Amino acid sequence: MGEIERIIAAPAEQVPFGRVPSDLIRLLTVDAIEVCRCPSYTHAWTSTSSGWSGVLLELDDRQCSRRGSDRKRGDMTIRQIVDEMLAGHIEEHCTQMAASLE
Repeated sequence: MGEIERIIAAPAEQVPFGRVPSDLIRLLTVDAIEVCRCPSYTHAWTSTSSGWSGVLLELDDRQCSRRGSDRKRGDMTIRQIVDEMLAGHIEEHCTQMAASLE
């Protein structure tokens, strides 16, 4: 969501966005998730997703059409970023969790 908010707030089009695997924020987030217990992670996820889903629902067509430029995928609209990188990423994790529960 931070990357999406940065694209919307930027004065220019095609703002570079995305984090590489070595990005400090990404590494710290992964480390924090690995050391926390499932119930506390579930609570954090629920409160965080409620916050960003509310922000996404308030975006207008102009904001959804704003573009950022990803290092790997190239130029993408906010709508594409949400569909491919946010929703798609969540779906991948759900598939992983379902497989591990089996």
